Amino acid sequence: MQDEPPDHAENDSENDLLGSMKLYLSSCVCALQDPEFWKDRLPCTRWIPTYNWKSLVSDVIAGITTALTVIPQGIGYARLAGLPLRYGLYASIAPGFIYCLLGTRKEITIGPTAVNSIMSFNYAGPDPAKAATLGLCAGIIEFAMGLFNLGFLFHFISASVISAFSTAVSIQVITSQVKGFFGLNYKGRGFIPVWSGLFRNIMFTALPDLAAGVISLIILTVLRRLKDALLCERKEIRPKVNKILKKTKWLLSISGNCIVFILGCASAYALRESGHNILQITGEVEGGLPDFRNPWLIGLNTTSSEVLTDPTDAAPVNWPRPELPQNIETTTTFDIIKGKNDSGETSTPNAIHVIKSLDIGVIMLPLVSLLQHLAIAKFYAGSRTVDASQEMAALGLSQILGSFIGSFPVTASFSRSAVNNSSGVRTPFGGVITGLIILLACAVLSPALAFIPRSVLSAVIIFCMIFTIDIKLPFFLAKNKNIDLIPYMATFILGIFHSVEVGLLAGTLVHSLIVVYLGTRLSIKTTENEEYIVIRPNKGLFYPAIEDLRSCLNSHAETGKPVILDLTSVLTDVDFTSSKILVATLASMEKSGSKVAVVADFNVRRILKKVSAQELKFFSTVEEAALDIIL
Repeated sequence: MQDEPPDHAENDSENDLLGSMKLYLSSCVCALQDPEFWKDRLPCTRWIPTYNWKSLVSDVIAGITTALTVIPQGIGYARLAGLPLRYGLYASIAPGFIYCLLGTRKEITIGPTAVNSIMSFNYAGPDPAKAATLGLCAGIIEFAMGLFNLGFLFHFISASVISAFSTAVSIQVITSQVKGFFGLNYKGRGFIPVWSGLFRNIMFTALPDLAAGVISLIILTVLRRLKDALLCERKEIRPKVNKILKKTKWLLSISGNCIVFILGCASAYALRESGHNILQITGEVEGGLPDFRNPWLIGLNTTSSEVLTDPTDAAPVNWPRPELPQNIETTTTFDIIKGKNDSGETSTPNAIHVIKSLDIGVIMLPLVSLLQHLAIAKFYAGSRTVDASQEMAALGLSQILGSFIGSFPVTASFSRSAVNNSSGVRTPFGGVITGLIILLACAVLSPALAFIPRSVLSAVIIFCMIFTIDIKLPFFLAKNKNIDLIPYMATFILGIFHSVEVGLLAGTLVHSLIVVYLGTRLSIKTTENEEYIVIRPNKGLFYPAIEDLRSCLNSHAETGKPVILDLTSVLTDVDFTSSKILVATLASMEKSGSKVAVVADFNVRRILKKVSAQELKFFSTVEEAALDIIL
């Protein structure tokens, strides 16, 4: 048997593939040798050479000031995630160091947020190991998306959907804090169960806790407005003194959360020492620096009583734990990753089992985290371009490394970034100072955290969320009959009554469908005289809208007049399905005796000829087509 001749086409394709790979590898090598490439990947190399003492002083002041906000918020968001309070501090350590090296915006502060906390509880439950593993998975996905330049995907999420999502999250977070604010413990999670339960149990409100919560809100409101008040500022006072007064008021204003926590802890401690345990407190907080270990092994040495089952049902340390709702997950990481085999022996911890238990959270949480992070980055970039891929990589690596010290999922925080910016931060090194302060807090302040009143903690979270609710936008959209109101309402309603992530997906899908519909909807202009009819579509021909053009052609063909189809505005925007349907329609018209001429440029002619089984008449202008079709 003779050897078969070689397949030259196959060899050519293999050579083309090898050539493309060599070209790609060559471009990668050239990029690695380019200093600008490394400056883009390590933005710290751009500001380190010019760093000076003035920048250091500004960054230290900003770092310390931001830490005064990070500590109370981190504690509050840990409780919102259903985790021991120390994990809120752990989640605030690594991002400052990582973002200093890889981040592009000096204002951004990464750490726990309300959105991530509530999503962490929804998917990981009150389990530190599952929460840390969720952070690891989110970080890997975010880093990979940055590596492959997938930032363009977030252009499909509109401003109206983002606003509805943020408002729904804020309302959900406020709802989750209602029980703690009123000092109540009853079954139920979610918008309707919590609020209906509040009205049923309002008579059992713990008045001392409610009073502490209300007083905290009043103090926070006063301190928030203090920086804008003209209190103690007079013209007869020297300018230097006025400047000091302004700085003092500003510092008190941005430290409101920390001041309320200190006052709350001091009050609870004083009442406890005097024998009046009338305030529900958070309870003992384990101190010390975090251990560096695999995320799926985080917290395995803690007892089950240290883990909150539901952040809205957490009972104070001196009260009996209420009966748990039937729909609450009570398993811990021991149950998830230390399953038992057929012989009843405990198996080796398995990360895969933990990841599987997180379900769709490993996809949803990184998307929502990136959405928040990039929105804040764009806000502070102003008119400058944001390197979305680099920001994705910075956030992803922060999550990855943070998960090994017990961090649950984090992202950029608008409130803390605003404090950082207003504090005069010069470079991302301010985040390192904040991280060092948090480490100090973990080592020294943990015992004091045990006396934080539960209602004060709820008041701080509620106060932070109130100002993120945008109540003007839906009224504006409704008043102007803006079609954006449809995806807004889809996102908001599903976010309130189902889940915020489902609302985000639904709103994005609805808005995308609206854009596709409006973008492919044809506006067909028809010009008719005694001799012929000219039909002009105003944009590209895509299959969702080709039926409109076919109906228009068929209806005018019934008049018996010659038809000129002017496609000069279409250019090359014709897909395969549309071209097939259009050619079939034109052929059917000619077969039925109608005269048809097509005006198109070279590219459109080439596309239509490829799918046409017969010769079509093409012309360059309507006048040429009219002369031919009349004669």
